[in-house]
Amino acid sequence: MLFKPTKRLITLSMSILLIGIFVNANADAIPDASSHQYKVIIIGAGAAGLAAAQDLSQHGMKDLLVIEARDRIGGRVWTVSPWGAATDLGASWIHHTHNNPVAEFAKNHGIDTIPTIYNLGTLNKYSSFELYDNTGKKITIGVIGAGRIGKLHIDNILQYFPAISIKSIADPDLDEAWCKAKSIQGVFRDPQFILEDDEIEAVLICSPVAFHVPQIIAAARARKHIFCEKPISNNIAEIEMALREVQNANVILQVGFNRRFDPNFARIKHCLKMNAIGSPHLLRITSRDPEIPPADYLKNSCGMFLDMTIHDFDMARFLVDSEIEEVYASGNVLIDSVFKDHHDIDTAILNLKFANGVLGVIDNSRQAVYGYDQRVEVFGSLGAIHAENNKSTNTVLSTKEGVVTDKPLYFFLERYRESYIAELRAFFNSILHDEPSAVSGRDGLLSVVIGLAAQKSLKENRPIKIDYQPWGSYQ
Repeated sequence: MLFKPTKRLITLSMSILLIGIFVNANADAIPDASSHQYKVIIIGAGAAGLAAAQDLSQHGMKDLLVIEARDRIGGRVWTVSPWGAATDLGASWIHHTHNNPVAEFAKNHGIDTIPTIYNLGTLNKYSSFELYDNTGKKITIGVIGAGRIGKLHIDNILQYFPAISIKSIADPDLDEAWCKAKSIQGVFRDPQFILEDDEIEAVLICSPVAFHVPQIIAAARARKHIFCEKPISNNIAEIEMALREVQNANVILQVGFNRRFDPNFARIKHCLKMNAIGSPHLLRITSRDPEIPPADYLKNSCGMFLDMTIHDFDMARFLVDSEIEEVYASGNVLIDSVFKDHHDIDTAILNLKFANGVLGVIDNSRQAVYGYDQRVEVFGSLGAIHAENNKSTNTVLSTKEGVVTDKPLYFFLERYRESYIAELRAFFNSILHDEPSAVSGRDGLLSVVIGLAAQKSLKENRPIKIDYQPWGSYQ
């Protein structure tokens, strides 16, 4: 379910403003304070709800209400709380029991909390809003491209987004048995059927890179919101053409840099925003695949920097919140000669200089024999924060023979499962709330600009400075 206040809501990347509604016809439990129209209602007083309340309060939004369902049954979450201790965030604390530190936190931040059983009529006493679910407003979409990533998005939508209706799929090499099993109404080989369908409000473009720009342009001219996998293109002029069409049509374009939505990396971003490690000085990103891609894939991959490292360029910009002014790339073929056959590399180190003075390093490999290696560290004036690899379990077996733990999750579909769901949620929220894209076309453009600069640096064996002035007008 999604919450949409009529007044503009301050949005923060780590703030989840609607956590689990429990509906009951008895609304008498709320005190009669309904004369006040709150600007923000946070439903759910768990870890995420309270974090949202704290973030909004610290950014000047004091006029908000936290609502919790009485006698809610659910798990407890251990977290580092705003008052400085590891704390069991049981739901009962919002009900003023167990030496309630939540009540003191709320009081200190000017936040009203009301434990209650509630329904829509109750909530309307506090703020005017619309609630969308599978009985209300739906977004009707089409999916262009039903390969590995297209199927992943379709499965996630069918499982996690009941308010999203997939009307049509288009792919020249359709897996018809798979489509039939998903009960999709329209199955086509030509995406034009999707683009000409007035009922379809948005499209997911999951086709090969060569088709991204013409399909973005066609979708924009058809006034459809667009989610497009990365990269938009490996050609800057083509990307600019697509972004102009998007701006002229005033539609939303979100680029598929899903790693921004990974819980580990999002946590790092949140800590940096909260100045938890002071001023950042150094960034290190490690990104190593578990095995080399097939030779057929390499033919159309645009090279390591635009296929693989492009995620790391976006992550670097996202975390440091500053533009990369200079890139110096070193690379070689150390794993398999197939990369040399395609004028590519399989191993690389990239040194980055940011506009705010931060220094960064990205290391890439096409084959880490121990699994999918995805780590990030930021070092700052007051400390450091790092994200380790996700594993199937966090167990560590220690015996006299040695210490053994699980390998990292095998590849990106397993490692970034949650982030693929979260990026779609962000896209659909942008449409419902008429909000800017979480990952804009400009973000997609600049990552390609950096990737091309890295290719030039590798070829010429020197640092390359990046001029962003030509692309300042794109959103």
